[in-house]
Amino acid sequence: MTSTSSWRLIVLLSCLLLARGTFAAATSGSIESPVTTERLIGLCKLWGRIKVIHPSLAYRADIDWDRALVDAVPRVISSGSDAEYGAALQQMAARLGDAQTRVAAAAKDAPNLDGTDRDVEFRSLDPATVLITIHSYFNLNSTASQQALTAAKTAITKSKAVILDLRARSPAGEYGAYMLDANLRPIERLLTTRRLTTASERHRVHFGYAGNLPFSSGQYRSVFVLKDGRYILPAPRAAKVRTVFIVNRNSSLPASMAPLQSACDARVVFQGSVEDFAPSGLETLDLPGGQTARIRTSEAIMPDGTTGELLPDTIVPDRHTARDPALQSAVELSRDRSPSTIRRAKVGGGVERAERSYPQMACPPPAYRLLAGFRIWNTIHSYYPYRALLDRDWDDVLREFIPKLLNVRDAHDYALTVAAMMHNLTDSHVYINGPAYNIYVGVAWPPVQARMVEGLPVIVSFRDESAGRAAGARLGDVVLSVDGEDAAARLARYRACLSASTASNLDYKACQQFLNG
Repeated sequence: MTSTSSWRLIVLLSCLLLARGTFAAATSGSIESPVTTERLIGLCKLWGRIKVIHPSLAYRADIDWDRALVDAVPRVISSGSDAEYGAALQQMAARLGDAQTRVAAAAKDAPNLDGTDRDVEFRSLDPATVLITIHSYFNLNSTASQQALTAAKTAITKSKAVILDLRARSPAGEYGAYMLDANLRPIERLLTTRRLTTASERHRVHFGYAGNLPFSSGQYRSVFVLKDGRYILPAPRAAKVRTVFIVNRNSSLPASMAPLQSACDARVVFQGSVEDFAPSGLETLDLPGGQTARIRTSEAIMPDGTTGELLPDTIVPDRHTARDPALQSAVELSRDRSPSTIRRAKVGGGVERAERSYPQMACPPPAYRLLAGFRIWNTIHSYYPYRALLDRDWDDVLREFIPKLLNVRDAHDYALTVAAMMHNLTDSHVYINGPAYNIYVGVAWPPVQARMVEGLPVIVSFRDESAGRAAGARLGDVVLSVDGEDAAARLARYRACLSASTASNLDYKACQQFLNG
């Protein structure tokens, strides 16, 4: 979510000339490649999207996301193949410590999974153990499925253990998850004698860009939005039943699974690789070279503030064998009276954090220069309400300025490159500030002020009339040169590093500064 109220963007530049020889030597000859530029564009978009939507970055102070980008830049530039490029992006994503957020080549069709050959089935494994198999969530409303579930509910009240085999043949999707939840609710109430509270789900929402300044025209802020959990109330005939859930990468997780496991009344068997499991709160991003990023957008939170994410007691690899190792493991756990040993970690609340400004860097090293450009690009991409009205495609601006940022010569060049990038916003609310930039545009105001009149810079007022008249200036005088530089050429230089919504306002802003010394 973005704010559509008035917009103010101030870019603060801080600079210090640092050595760049190591980076240049490692990447010489590759930074001008169009392929490298496109890969860096992909890096920019991935880094920025994760920064905006990943829940962990709202409270995990141990994740230095700026540093993750800076370390990724030379790896991306030096990557010789799409696979190496994908690996560089994955190294950055791994800094989150989140298996669900990752980068890989576009996935192929998944093979059939062991044990997923039945729609809905109920049977007793022994007098004390009930097995309920649901492999197709979309057929749960069929007559046969409903008959099986009715028989299962009767059997549960006479059993000591229940195995819920929920390995889906294909991704559940929203409809499949809804169908499973609706049909499992009566069964969940039979599995425990205590009232359970399911996990809540939270995600980030941004009301504009909450930058470093102590003021903003829209009181911009970022918040967590919470989707409440629910109570699971025991049914009249409920008993404490040892429950084992079997799930795979396509499964929708029952709401009762995490609270039952936390209460030590259930165990979880996962078939396959947990990294392949896709919870509901995920977003995909296509990247160059056939790479695809999967980004977490939400997280489950238990009532005690611990994570409600999938934490299996046992992981069984995918293997096509006559035996069903996941089911065998579940049977063994159903007979094991010891509680689950899974311990859920606490998660934090959102904390307002200012962007790091790196004041020791007058001319930052190349990776940090890209950090500046990527911050600018992503701030506009994610929060700017008028991006669709820009004169230029914002992607094209990024494509132009990546090589320019990599090739700046000094602090002066860096400041003007950033200013030129901001010039493309054509917004009068854009301002640039920083030592090198301020030296270029001048910090000492003259005693006179000028405006463009009939295409010429004309003195229209005095800041200090006595000083101005003593210098020989008169109202109506045309400024011909400043410090020996032709006035028209000087105005053109100033226009190139300023941003304004109209040509007349650009002239106005240039006239306000071009007399400075």
